[in-house]
This record gives sequence, C-alpha cells and structure tokens, in this order.
Amino acid sequence: AHLEGGGRQLAALRDAFAVALVLNRTLAVPRLTCFCDKVWGGHDNIFNFNCHYPGSADSGHMPGPCPLDHFINPSALRDA
Repeated sequence: AHLEGGGRQLAALRDAFAVALVLNRTLAVPRLTCFCDKVWGGHDNIFNFNCHYPGSADSGHMPGPCPLDHFINPSALRDA
C-alpha cells in the first residue's frame, strides 16, 4: 500500500504542478496521506516494523495526513 499509494499521489502532484505552471497559477498543495512512517535518520529498516517506528504500531496514526516533505524535497522545487 505504501509504494502504490505514494506513487499515485506523486503522479497527481506532478500533474497538478504542470497544470499550475501552464496556467501561470499558484498551486495549493493538496492534502497527502502517508502509509508509512518517515524515517529521518538512523533507523535500520522501517519496513521490518510494518512501516511504523518500533513500538508505535498500536497508535492508529497510519495511514494518516503527512507533510509534503515526506514525498519530495520542497527546496528542490524552488530550483526547478
């Protein structure tokens, strides 16, 4: 679910950016859904823990809303 859902959202985001660019409009980034916790560093393999930080599987927070920087590097958009 993580890779499939993330891939669909990235494709939709790419299309939305393209339409905004062609129409010379500002894109209001849509709400994105995370299916897997984002590992910012140090953890060996989040996939070994069913896409949760160790010990957080019972929290019920996945899937859930997540920020744009879980999918892409926003500062790279400025340079594109």
